[in-house]
Amino acid sequence: MTVKGIRCMALVRDIDAAVRFYRDVVGLTLVAEEEEWAAFAEGFGVMSGADGLPDDDLRISAVQVCFMVDSVDEWYGRLVARGVPFMVLPCDMGDGRLAAFRDPEGLVVQVMQADR
Repeated sequence: MTVKGIRCMALVRDIDAAVRFYRDVVGLTLVAEEEEWAAFAEGFGVMSGADGLPDDDLRISAVQVCFMVDSVDEWYGRLVARGVPFMVLPCDMGDGRLAAFRDPEGLVVQVMQADR
């Protein structure tokens, strides 16, 4: 048995704001949207907080999101131009390059270039 892929769903409080951010600012391709969730072609999605999670901090069960990209520097430049503040500026790490920012919900999102 093999894993054929992974879809990461980030839990958010404001689904509409999250969709706008990832579609309009980050530039992901929205492929499906319902009242409580949205999916992007890149294997990432957002979903309004599920029952049983703490109301004060949905990030308690969040994972770090990392988008694998061709050029961290190009992504950094494009997102900074769109007003996204980065917490980790583009830097070399191991045999890759990465940068990181927080989305409007506070989730850490990395862009990473693995093969330099």
